[in-house]
Amino acid sequence: MNWDERYATRNIPPNCPFCQGVNHLLKSAVKWTPETGKQTGLPRPSIGVDPELQEQFGVKRTIPIPWNTDPALFVPMGGETLSTLPTPDRARSMRCIKEHLCPMCGEGFEPDETVSRWKREYYGGSGSLSDSYPLHKKCMKVAMIHCPHFKDERPDNFETGPYAQLRASAEKEMDELRD
Repeated sequence: MNWDERYATRNIPPNCPFCQGVNHLLKSAVKWTPETGKQTGLPRPSIGVDPELQEQFGVKRTIPIPWNTDPALFVPMGGETLSTLPTPDRARSMRCIKEHLCPMCGEGFEPDETVSRWKREYYGGSGSLSDSYPLHKKCMKVAMIHCPHFKDERPDNFETGPYAQLRASAEKEMDELRD
C-alpha cells in the first residue's frame, strides 16, 4: 500500500466545490510514530496489524490509532517475534476525561455538539478508561469500523445526543462500574 495515496483520487476534483480550497477527500494517510501519534484530528495515523492479530481481534490489515492509544510492542502467545497491538495510554485517556477531549481524535467539543458514545455497561472493564466517553460523530464512524470493542456491538449499545448529556451519562456509568 502506498501510504501517500491511501484514499482513492480518481474522478475526484482537485478543489472543494464549496470552499474552492484543496478537496477535503484527498487527505493522505500517515504511518503511526510517537510523533505523529501526538497530533490531533482525523485521519489518524495508522499501523499495520499482524495476520495472527487480525484473526484474533477481527481487525483490518491496517488500522488507525486513536489519540488515546499507543501501539505496544509485545510477543504474541505462541509467537517468537515482536508484534504491535494498540493498547490504551492511561495518561492520554485521563487527559480526554479531564480536558473534555475526544478519545479518537484528541480534539475538544463544541458546547452543544451532537456526539455519540458507547455504553460500556454491556462490555465490562476492558479497553481504555475513556472508551465510554463521547466521541465526535465522525470519529465514532471510524471507531465502529476499526475498534474491536465497537465493531460488533449492536446499535442499541450506542447513544447519540448533546455532549453535556452524554458526558453526564458516561460519568454516571463509570461511577457505577467502580462500585
